[in-house]
Amino acid sequence: MIAGGGPIMAGDKESTALHTPAMLDLLEWMNAKQQATLASGGGILHQLVKEHFNIVLRKLFAKLDIDSAEMLSVLQSSKSVISGSFALAVLNYPSVLNPGDLDVYVAARLEDVRTLVKGLRSMGMARVSSHKGREKKYWGYGIMKVWNFQYAGERKLQVIISKSSALAPIFHFHSTAVMNFVSWNTVFCAYPELTFEHCNLVNLAAADERKGKGRERRSEAIRKYERRGYEAATNSRFWEEHRNHRCGEDWSCGRTIRNVGDEGCFWFSFQGVRSELKESRLQWVLEAENAKGGCADLRTAEDEDMERRK
Repeated sequence: MIAGGGPIMAGDKESTALHTPAMLDLLEWMNAKQQATLASGGGILHQLVKEHFNIVLRKLFAKLDIDSAEMLSVLQSSKSVISGSFALAVLNYPSVLNPGDLDVYVAARLEDVRTLVKGLRSMGMARVSSHKGREKKYWGYGIMKVWNFQYAGERKLQVIISKSSALAPIFHFHSTAVMNFVSWNTVFCAYPELTFEHCNLVNLAAADERKGKGRERRSEAIRKYERRGYEAATNSRFWEEHRNHRCGEDWSCGRTIRNVGDEGCFWFSFQGVRSELKESRLQWVLEAENAKGGCADLRTAEDEDMERRK
């Protein structure tokens, strides 16, 4: 049973008043940030937006043959989160994104890992393989291990075990479009000013992927999101609305030191319970510490690559 209550059920008196096609269709014209602004009006509007997010989660989980209530309960008990294209699809629903599998992140605490594995097995999932974080594409992300699970035939789910916080690897991702997560009660976006405008800032601090095959993998991942409508750039000055931003201060600047509790992040609780993850002191920055000059002076090989592609 999910603490704080589950989604509003269709049999509830208030839900009957809210659950009209016209009202739900209206929300599908908005991104998550606009929906949260609407919800700030409180009362029936807040209830409507919460119901919308629960409906979106049920639809997206159903596409992956997963029961939403079961999955959210497992996330709660194991203190884990879902990131990747699934979280982005929740934030920008309806979307061209069609997540093919799930990536679940959990801290390397024995109790949490055991609880997560037990919960996944109770949902009919079986562990089929694993490898250490230093292998393949996971090197440098603070990841200890990756376990692959399979269910419903060929469906796949990955459990990524972080050396520290379950959230830490998310801010080492290749770009801001995927710096989001869904927990048992909350949806989070690290760069809403960019993500909700389909702008995607490249993470230059991911030094481990600056050379060779690592860089090629990152470039391909970024191009994948470009094909899905998220325009990539190595500096937020690339976009007109951020051309004159304050370097190192504005939330959309890669040189600004960020943390999960700052005002630049987007949080919305679809269960009506404040997320304990918001109290995390986790910090990150997108540009390498040894970068010289201001944003207006910054130019990298990846800038030139992107210009050649245009």
